[in-house]
Amino acid sequence: MNIREKIKYAQFATSHALQTFKTDIKGLSGVEFALIAPMLIGIYLGVAETALGVTNSRKVSRVAATLSDLVAQSETMTGATVDNIMNASSAVMAPYTATPLKIHVIGVQIDGDGAATVVWSRKKGNTSAPEPGSSYPIPDDIRLPNTFLVVSKVTYEYAPSLGANLIDTFYFNETNYNVPRTSSTVGFTE
Repeated sequence: MNIREKIKYAQFATSHALQTFKTDIKGLSGVEFALIAPMLIGIYLGVAETALGVTNSRKVSRVAATLSDLVAQSETMTGATVDNIMNASSAVMAPYTATPLKIHVIGVQIDGDGAATVVWSRKKGNTSAPEPGSSYPIPDDIRLPNTFLVVSKVTYEYAPSLGANLIDTFYFNETNYNVPRTSSTVGFTE
């Protein structure tokens, strides 16, 4: 076989191999799946974790709204009653755990000059409540002179279940303000 025949044969073999490669699709879908599947699974798990986080965040908002609403419906509260309301409000977190909840319920009096002072406070969880007599920050748009507010402040530590090693803990914070419904203030006794 001379050199021309060898070149012709090499061209034919290469052409035939390329033609066979183009038309042979038996393993192509397996290769595509192997390349795309990890990305699709990652996206799916990310969306699922995001949905869990959003659900927990919304539940924290509901806990804060429920707390301040229930306390604002009474003329006077006792420590045991506020504790019971905090425990009942924690049930809003179901089916998720309420253990990471940190709750404050605070009675705040705003004087004629607009200075907000803590009248009473109650807490649940590993946190410290503001002391009676201390000042309390109230947003300017709801700081009305000579009013009383029931403030509920809820913090929730959310640790992602799927990417705990990759993503840090999220802290969902919600503060809710309510004006007493049946009187000008909500009294408090231990």
